[in-house]
Amino acid sequence: MAGLLLGAGLLLKFWIRPAQTDLPLSLTISTVWALAWAGIFYYVISIWETGEVVELIVETPSGSHTARTWIMEDSGVLILYYDSPMLVAEALLAGAPLVVMRGHTPLPFVRYTALRVDDMPEAEVREVLDLMSKKYAERNSAADVFYGFLGRSRDRTGVVVEIPSGGNGA
Repeated sequence: MAGLLLGAGLLLKFWIRPAQTDLPLSLTISTVWALAWAGIFYYVISIWETGEVVELIVETPSGSHTARTWIMEDSGVLILYYDSPMLVAEALLAGAPLVVMRGHTPLPFVRYTALRVDDMPEAEVREVLDLMSKKYAERNSAADVFYGFLGRSRDRTGVVVEIPSGGNGA
């Protein structure tokens, strides 16, 4: 929103009072704006990657989908929260083949439960969010910054994947 207001203000200034400094002014403001976005993006990604991150590999009708996400553990159950594209969410909810890469070790799982956050009871959602908050603390604020700057994607849905102990193929 701020970028739109800044752009509209510059256009209005150029239209009302054109000057020879308009080009350097617009280039400078655009560069500062782009660097601010790059800085925010770098901050968010670097904060997210400082926690325990796993790769989630899901087979979808259009091929393999890989995503990096956080992982929590509660009473021996691995819990992953993923703000997923719809196609991947549908594959997870249908029980598609799933591989979790923890470190550099692939852990193929034969049993897991996937639930759409919108369909979960409020108490269960709160439990997952509390687990995330306890494990990742201030890293959660990076998500708020990310979504505050970029907005939340409308074609994604939150999915919680629970993998019980002994759920792997080994």
